[in-house]
Amino acid sequence: MPDYDIQLNGRFAAIRFRNGVAEHVLLADTDSITIDGTPLQPEFPTIQGSIVALPEGLSEEKLLIEIDQPVPAAAVGRVLTIDHRNGSGSAWCIEAVEPAGDNTRLRLSRSPREGYGRLGKIEQAGRVFYANSGFPVVSPFDGFRDGMWISVKGERVLLETVQEQSRAQPYLYKVTVLTPLADAEPGDAFLLVRVNTGDEVIIPSTLSSTASRTSVRNFAVF
Repeated sequence: MPDYDIQLNGRFAAIRFRNGVAEHVLLADTDSITIDGTPLQPEFPTIQGSIVALPEGLSEEKLLIEIDQPVPAAAVGRVLTIDHRNGSGSAWCIEAVEPAGDNTRLRLSRSPREGYGRLGKIEQAGRVFYANSGFPVVSPFDGFRDGMWISVKGERVLLETVQEQSRAQPYLYKVTVLTPLADAEPGDAFLLVRVNTGDEVIIPSTLSSTASRTSVRNFAVF
């Protein structure tokens, strides 16, 4: 490896050397790097914040979130990750950025739906309902459903338990929620979701930079 003085301020950098020259630099979640005195930095640093609002609620449409941080227009096309209440994470592409006072609204690339179904019988004043669909048969890890939300007609309640019943029963799932569904009726559609206010959001900084083959000091940033 060439004898360069490399100073990294961040989490990750990959540098390709050719014929003694740092030819290509890739940064992720990194504020800056200095190679032999030449500084490089992404267009904007990593942004971390929380979801403070869901302006359009949760539906089958592409998700709109509002976070408590300013986000530049250059974030369009970047990847955003969300850390959810149940310990899982998800990745989304940012399709639009809209300032909202001190906050920012972000249009993301897909619906928040993890499952879709219709309410069957409702019991215990809305604490228990039955359904024949809406819950993934295969979960990616134990406890995947823990901390998920049931969204019915704009109301979101925390999922407590899902019991799979035998096919001899009229419904496949018996579902208990933490707080009663106030206005739900049999036949209402519901969404199973992970996204909610309070979830943590990260937009990692990124940079891909190529130098001329004769000088590390002549970088073009993409």
